[in-house]
Amino acid sequence: MGGILYLIAQNKVDRGRSYCSRIQRYNLTIEHHYQFDIFIAGIGSLLKEMNSRFNDEVAELLVLSSVLDPHDKYKTFRVEDICKLMNDFYPNDFMEQEKLHMNIQLEHFQLDVYQSTKL
Repeated sequence: MGGILYLIAQNKVDRGRSYCSRIQRYNLTIEHHYQFDIFIAGIGSLLKEMNSRFNDEVAELLVLSSVLDPHDKYKTFRVEDICKLMNDFYPNDFMEQEKLHMNIQLEHFQLDVYQSTKL
């Protein structure tokens, strides 16, 4: 009888350990689910929504406009992108001579920004 009780007690201990390990694995899976899977699903949903609201032309306009950001000494400033913005999105707003002058002025501005400590 003592041997049977020992085996039953041993079986309960083993089952308890496997139960605890399953719980730990389950909690890890739940934690992973909430921290990673739902985050990725949320980002995917936001990207899908943004893609449906903005066509390629609007997305390009936003990207090209971002070069006008004054943060970090106009780090993203690129004359080529501003000229592309001017030529592709506002072709009727500038005459050819104005476009040439704008290009030269933008190049001077770019040099001034990199050399200036105040901007």
